[in-house]
Amino acid sequence: MVKKGSDLAKFHIYMNGKNTKIQPTLALAPLLYTMQPSGHLYQNMVETGITTNVEASTWLDQDFNVVFLGAIYSPSNDPKKVESSLLAGIEKGKPFTEVELNRVKSLMKTQGDLITKDAVALGSRLSDYTVAGGQWDQYFKDLDSVEKVKLDDVNQTLKQFLVADHRIDGDILPTPEDQKKAQQQNSKEAPKTLDQVEAEAEPLKDPKVYQQEVAEFLKTSKQYVESNEKKIIRGKLKNGMKYALFPVETRDDRTYATITMDFGTEKSLFNKGTVVDLTSYLLLRGSDKYSLQDIADKSIDAGGAAYASADGNGMTINIQSKSEKFDEFFKFVLDVMKNPKFEQSQFDLIKSQSLSSLDRPYTEPDVVAGLTLSRLLEEYQPGDLRYHFEPELAKQQLKNATQEQVKELYERFFAMNHAQIAITGEFDAKKMQKLLNQEFGRWNGKQPYQKILIDHVDFPAQQVHVLSEQREFGSYQSVLSIPVGKNHPDASALILMNYILGESQISSRLAQELREKNALVYGFGSGLQLDRDTNVGALSISANYTSGRSAQVSASIHKVLNDLVKNGVTEQELEAAKADIMKKRVTALEDERNIHGMLNLQLETNKTLQDRIRHDQELTKLTVADVNRVIKKYIKPEHLVEVMADQYGQAAKK
Repeated sequence: MVKKGSDLAKFHIYMNGKNTKIQPTLALAPLLYTMQPSGHLYQNMVETGITTNVEASTWLDQDFNVVFLGAIYSPSNDPKKVESSLLAGIEKGKPFTEVELNRVKSLMKTQGDLITKDAVALGSRLSDYTVAGGQWDQYFKDLDSVEKVKLDDVNQTLKQFLVADHRIDGDILPTPEDQKKAQQQNSKEAPKTLDQVEAEAEPLKDPKVYQQEVAEFLKTSKQYVESNEKKIIRGKLKNGMKYALFPVETRDDRTYATITMDFGTEKSLFNKGTVVDLTSYLLLRGSDKYSLQDIADKSIDAGGAAYASADGNGMTINIQSKSEKFDEFFKFVLDVMKNPKFEQSQFDLIKSQSLSSLDRPYTEPDVVAGLTLSRLLEEYQPGDLRYHFEPELAKQQLKNATQEQVKELYERFFAMNHAQIAITGEFDAKKMQKLLNQEFGRWNGKQPYQKILIDHVDFPAQQVHVLSEQREFGSYQSVLSIPVGKNHPDASALILMNYILGESQISSRLAQELREKNALVYGFGSGLQLDRDTNVGALSISANYTSGRSAQVSASIHKVLNDLVKNGVTEQELEAAKADIMKKRVTALEDERNIHGMLNLQLETNKTLQDRIRHDQELTKLTVADVNRVIKKYIKPEHLVEVMADQYGQAAKK
C-alpha cells in the first residue's frame, strides 16, 4: 500500500515465471480490458459509475510475465465495490468475442505500422529488444505472433493466467492528514543539498563557428520554406472559412485535417466555459446515426482518430487516418460532427467522471504552488473564460451543467464562418476543394464573434511561501509579466534571452546557479509566453527544489536575473542560442506533419511559411547590444511574483 499524493487506486498485478508462448495473448490484454467503449473493465466499472477510470499494462520478459490491471476511483466511490468489481471483471469475467479480438488486433497493427514508419521510434524499439534479449528481429516476430493469435487461445490463456495464485494486490491512497501539517524548520540545521550534477556543459565554441552554422541554417530554412510553400493551396470559402491544402506524401502514409473554429463573445459565453468543454468532448461520441462503438470501429478500420477540444472561445477538431482511407473517414467524421446526438448516458458519464476527478485533495507542492500563483495573478471574474481553474468553482459549474445546455450551445454557436481548416497528406486537391465547399461553404452562424483577449498587468512583486504536504521536494513557480506579444519588435530578443536563461538543464544561467554551483533543485525550467493577438507576455520560472531551501532558490533566481540586467549576455551565449534555435526551426520544416501544425494559425493571422524567413532574419541579426537593451527594458525583478510550496510554508487562507 502506498499513501502519497491525491489518487485513490486499486491494482491487481498478475505474475508468473518464464513462458514466452503466452506473451502474444498477454500483449492484447490491456486493450481487451480497458479500451473505450468495448473494454470489459471499462464497460463493467466506468460506464456503471463504480470507478472513474481503468488502466492496464504489461511487462513481458524472457524470465517472467506481468499483467497490470487497475481502477482509479474517487472518495465518493465504494472501495469494496471497486475491489469486488475489479476481481469479478478479471478473474470471473465473460469470454471475449471474435469481434472484440479483431478490433484490438487491428488497433495494435495500426500502432505497429506507425512505429515501423517512424525511424526514431523503430530504432528505439529495436534497441530495447536487442538489450532485453539480444535479438532485434524478435520485435517483428512478436507483431506477427499477435496477428496470428486465435480466439480460443486468448480466452484459455487469460483464464489460466489471471488467477488468484498469480495475483498481488495493491492500493494507492492519498497522503495522510498528519503529513499535511506545517513543520518547523530548525534554523541551526542546514538543509541537505542534492548531489552535484556530474554532467558537464559542452564548451561554447568561437562565435564565428556559430555564425557559420546560422548562415547555413538560414539558407536551408529558406529552401525548405520556398519548396513547401509552392505546394500549399490557400483560399477562402463563401462563408469566410479559410483553408490550406498541402497535398504531399507524409512519412507515415497518413493524411491529417485540423479544423479551428471560433465563436461567441466574452458576454455571450460568460458562465459557459464548462458547457463548452462538455460540448467539445461529446461532439464526436455519437450521432443520430452512429453510436460511440460505431465511431470507434470506423476509426480502427481507417487506422485513424478524431477528437475535439475546447480552446478559449472556440474548438479544435483533429482528424487523421491512413491516406487511402482518408476521404471516406473524413466524410464520416463530418457527418457525425453535423449531427451529434449528445446522448444523456454519455453526458452523465463524463459529468460523473469529471466531478470524481475534482473530488480530491489539492495538497501536492506543484499543485499548491500553481493554484496560489493563479490566485495572486487573477484579474477576471468567476464565470469569465479567462478565469483560472478553481476546484470548488469547477465542481459547482459541473453540477449545474445540463445536457440541454450542451445542445443549446451547439445549435446556437457551432458554425464555420469564423473557422480555418488545414489538410496535409495524399489527396486530390481539386476534389477536396469541391468537398470543402459542399460541406462547409454554407455553414453559417448568426451569433456575433469577437476573440476574447487578455490584458497586460504590471504586478507588484510578491513572495509567498505556502504549506503543502510533506515531500522531499518543494515547488517554486514565478511569473514576470511583460508588455510584449509575438509580433512585437522586441519578441525575438526576448526569445534569445529566455534560451540563455533556462533552455539547458546543464549550461544555462539557471542551470549554473541552481544546479552546478548550489545543487538546490531536481529540475527547473523557464518559459516565455507571448500572445499572438495583443502585446501581452510573461516570463515564467519553475523549479522542484530540496525541501527547506525555498529562500536559497528564490535568492539564486533573483541573482541570475539581476546579473542579466546588470551585465547582459555574452557574444558566445548569444551566437550559441541563435544556432540552436535555428537548428530546431530547420528541423521542424523537415517533417510535413510539423508544417501541418503551423497552417491553421497562419490562416487565422493571414501569414504564410514565407513569414518564417522574415522571423529567421530578425532573430539572427540581433546583436549583444540589442538583446541587452531589451533585457534592461523588460526584466524587472521588482515585479516578479513568486510562490514556494513545501511542508515549511504557511497554510493558505481560505
